[in-house]
Amino acid sequence: MNIMRLTALLFIFFAISTVAIDFKDELVDWSLIALSSAGAYTFSQTGPFFDEAFVDVATDKPYREDRLSGLGFYSASFAVSSAVFAPRSESHNRISKYIHFKGFVLSATSTSMLTGMIKDFAGSPRPHADAAFLRGIEERHIRDSFPSGHASFAFCNATYSSLYLWNYWGDNRRDYTLLKTASSAGLFTAATAIAYSRVDNFQHRTSDILAGAFLGSATALGIFILQEKRIESNNNRVHLETTPNGAFLVWRF
Repeated sequence: MNIMRLTALLFIFFAISTVAIDFKDELVDWSLIALSSAGAYTFSQTGPFFDEAFVDVATDKPYREDRLSGLGFYSASFAVSSAVFAPRSESHNRISKYIHFKGFVLSATSTSMLTGMIKDFAGSPRPHADAAFLRGIEERHIRDSFPSGHASFAFCNATYSSLYLWNYWGDNRRDYTLLKTASSAGLFTAATAIAYSRVDNFQHRTSDILAGAFLGSATALGIFILQEKRIESNNNRVHLETTPNGAFLVWRF
């Protein structure tokens, strides 16, 4: 549900401030985001598809409360990564920024949906499943260990944000290179710390966070490449350019 609320807020904000006026593409893009968001919510509410997990794993770790709240984690991840898309100069390509922001949101919601679907398919119990069962925790929260949703979401955001900043932030001058290196390193360090905390807290195994990291990064990379292709074919589109002196319709040819 947290993903759906964040998606709705982001949609309202960027629908108002959008620089694109191709309403057909907008409808398709935001419909995909809404569908993947709804899919993520649906899988988060359902239990495992099968009675038995596909892999027999140990479930004897002591129970520990979740250190990372869902709302806090997803909100912080969106806020930090969205800062990458904030305008920095008049020369910044607004169309590319907007298209990639939509790609960023789509990669986040798609990753969440795919993670939930795989969780329900695998039905893998958490390392502390025995203790959690005795506490009366619902099965859907006990048998959803593989892959880690926190790891997949964190690495998805880090990957897409890093790809964008390396392709669109500044130029190859030393100061920009250092800034991009530091920003990208910070994003992946945070994602790694989040993933490690899930193992340390007995919420997941190492295989869970590795699978989540791969899933999130692969999804982000694939959608980023698709958005790049869209930008390349966008040269002949009519769009709106805004400057301090006013707004202008521009047709590139």
